[in-house]
Amino acid sequence: MIVELDVYDRKQVLNLHGALWNQGLATLLLVLTSDTVRAFSLARKPLEDEHIWEAECLIQALDAIADALALKNLLYAAESGRLLEEHASYFRADERIDQVLLDNLTAAHAVLKRDGLSAEGAQALLIQTMFIAYLEDRGIVLRKYLQEATGGAANSLDAVLMARDATLLHGLFERLRRDFNGDLFVAPCAFDAEAPTESVLPAHLATLARFRSGREEMREGAGCQLRLWGYDFKYIPIELVSAVYDRFLGERSKDERRKKGAYYTPMFLADTAISALWDTVPEKTRTQGDFLDPACGSGIFLVRLFQRLLRRLAAKAWGHNHPLEQPSCHAVATARTRHRSQRSSGDGVLALCGAVAGGGAARHPPAHEARPAASPALEKHASSRGFLRRVGGTPEGGCGGRQSTLG
Repeated sequence: MIVELDVYDRKQVLNLHGALWNQGLATLLLVLTSDTVRAFSLARKPLEDEHIWEAECLIQALDAIADALALKNLLYAAESGRLLEEHASYFRADERIDQVLLDNLTAAHAVLKRDGLSAEGAQALLIQTMFIAYLEDRGIVLRKYLQEATGGAANSLDAVLMARDATLLHGLFERLRRDFNGDLFVAPCAFDAEAPTESVLPAHLATLARFRSGREEMREGAGCQLRLWGYDFKYIPIELVSAVYDRFLGERSKDERRKKGAYYTPMFLADTAISALWDTVPEKTRTQGDFLDPACGSGIFLVRLFQRLLRRLAAKAWGHNHPLEQPSCHAVATARTRHRSQRSSGDGVLALCGAVAGGGAARHPPAHEARPAASPALEKHASSRGFLRRVGGTPEGGCGGRQSTLG
């Protein structure tokens, strides 16, 4: 990732670093000014203190003229991967967004169990919270919607959790259950209406609030150093969320997974299988067929298949060159109507989240509620602050199509 600045501004670069760290796609950020090239690691966490952050993330600062040879070597090292070997301390795996999110999921799960929830209830509550956070960060569930769902008591998920009042959370679930199909919001701690009821206590809400903020390391012994940026689902690619979810479920003991019959397929393998089958499927089946996957894990086959179906619907509706990052409500409604699926309760809950990638699926709103989606989130974040001039690659975040919002 390469960015040009007229004048180096530490705070601006820290903000951009935080967005890119959440993406988890790039490993190196090069900041160019008129006389200096600065190389930052995107694997290091964006800390609250900008001076400490710079000291820990800045790999090299080179004079663009005097250090021309060193700059050339830096670029070669970055392209070859040698930079990661020579500066391994700047690229620690435990500081990347996927590992930080997984660590906090695991730590929060342990605390929720310690405070009285069952293992299944704690897992369900965390996944439900993560999905609501995803909807909120992507601008699908808006402040007005949250206010209406909580009787005006809260206008954000943070506010719901910080109030330590379980009735607000139940009110939000009731509203979400009406607006979304499926069993994700049957009740806090459960994906099955017949499952035993578990009470959500103030201590549980406090743990969820810490997890939602994402600004601290929740694992035992991690200390209390805060990051300026928590994890932000506005920038985190859905593929990364799905992969973390797979790993979170996969960390159960082998005996428990065998007992539950849970299996987790890597995304690349699911893509390979779907691509191999797709070319053999008759044309009529691609638009009007039924697709079944028992989903004995996280439902990754349904996630990737549903995304492919949406791209096909979008291509037919808007032309083959139309980029589908945020599917329209109509496309989602059509896909859900024509392509039914079955998945195991609980383990497949992220299939919906992954399949829609922020498009407000499972809800069939009137057409007038759809609105044009914004430009890609990362580019918008950077350009609105006047410091993004040149960027390599295409940031995830969604452009094209239409995005449904609630509220």
